[in-house]
Amino acid sequence: MFRLIATILAFVFLSQLTYAEVDSGRYEISELGQAYWLPAWLSKNIFYDFKNRLIEVKTKQAEKIKNLNPNQCASAYQRLYKKSDIRWSIFFGYGDGDGKNHTTDFAERDVVEKEIRSTCPEDNPEIQFCGFTAEGNAGEYVRQVLTKQNRLINIHIRLFNASVTSEIEKNMADSSQKRKSIYLEKAYIDALKTDDIVFYAGHARYGSGPGFRPLVRKTKDWWVAALFRPMIYDVVSALNPGINNSSKEYPESVAVNPGTNPSVIGMFSCEAEAHYGLGLANNSESGLILTRQSVDYADNLRLLYASANALLKQECEEEFSLSMRSAITKIYYRKDNQPPQDYEKQMPKLFNFFHQDKVKNKNDILLYFQTKDEKVLDITNQNQAQVPN
Repeated sequence: MFRLIATILAFVFLSQLTYAEVDSGRYEISELGQAYWLPAWLSKNIFYDFKNRLIEVKTKQAEKIKNLNPNQCASAYQRLYKKSDIRWSIFFGYGDGDGKNHTTDFAERDVVEKEIRSTCPEDNPEIQFCGFTAEGNAGEYVRQVLTKQNRLINIHIRLFNASVTSEIEKNMADSSQKRKSIYLEKAYIDALKTDDIVFYAGHARYGSGPGFRPLVRKTKDWWVAALFRPMIYDVVSALNPGINNSSKEYPESVAVNPGTNPSVIGMFSCEAEAHYGLGLANNSESGLILTRQSVDYADNLRLLYASANALLKQECEEEFSLSMRSAITKIYYRKDNQPPQDYEKQMPKLFNFFHQDKVKNKNDILLYFQTKDEKVLDITNQNQAQVPN
């Protein structure tokens, strides 16, 4: 009852907000030849400077990284890459939060697609999210990777984005958008049952689950997502079919069959740990890459890139954390608080991969009231990218 009342209140408040009119940008042609809207904040070369930053940070910390638990992650990657063919799906949710005219998921997918199709630099093994070649259907790619056990395996990546076009008005009038949204929801749930790595980048929808459809305020879909959160419960049920999910609450942790879950689930969306962490951790044995604060669009893309690159490079815990922390340039904090001094608690984290660690329990409904009108602190020039002690 409390969840229902709090959800109604939160979405009543939310209904009073308007979209930010930040639709400046230009049309571009995607890697697959489709026209889409590229927002002004997103350069097609967004990862160029970030790759240089990763290389610079890792070079400065090379000796320290090398001397920290060099054998710690061998078993983790042995579990992840135990098969000769690894299936990896990356989903970009319906990106309707940047403005009122255009979605962002076409652009986000395209800049990632550009990177994985690019040639890997011969002189710097730091960069590994590259070198994939097309296979099968559009958006499907493959490359070989040498594991830490000196085995050659094939990594198969599939890319999905939720918009039919990048024009919101056209999508709302086109019945194919509804069909694509339903298809993406099913494809995401199926991937959680079959794939080894599953990434989602997009809106958290205030905890209602990965969002693959436009949610116009006060429509049926909007209220269903707000009150019943069907996607997140489908996610939990897909990971752990044995649970009794009729209560529509996160169940207590129950036995999970080893090897039936993805080895890694990445949730690149605002407050992913608080929204989804408990349900994912209680009902899977997956490693969980979770954001721990609100997240800027560009930071979110860099975080996805850093995490993917780290998995392909098979980085150990300290270096993996360094990669993810390098992606974050903005820290968000409540308007009634002082800027945080300890950034570590707000940095994204990979749970339950290198060793067993716990996801904190936080009420994701009250989170709306805690993050409303947050303030932001730019930490670009501050030394946040240090190897943890």
